[in-house]
Amino acid sequence: MTHSMRTDTHTPYLDGHRDWRDTATRYALVPLRVFLGVTFVYAGLDKLTSSSFMKSSGAGSIGETMRAVRDSSAIPALVDFALKNPPAFGYAMAFGELAVG
Repeated sequence: MTHSMRTDTHTPYLDGHRDWRDTATRYALVPLRVFLGVTFVYAGLDKLTSSSFMKSSGAGSIGETMRAVRDSSAIPALVDFALKNPPAFGYAMAFGELAVG
């Protein structure tokens, strides 16, 4: 098998003229990126402002959620590590969602 350059694609126009397909291709994923960004920011702010989420125990807390999923998780050792300090893990998760958003 030999490797060569593809000749079936076109190069961008140097004079600035683009048709509607080029524009649609360029901006097709913008609505998805905006939706996911808003969703991640909302989820991060919801975690930070929830009075019950950032606790080690209790209904709706990060600690109870991790204890509930520990046995069915793919890597229980990571859940055990996070259970050493559930509020710190909750803050890390919330700030990570804000950063991704």
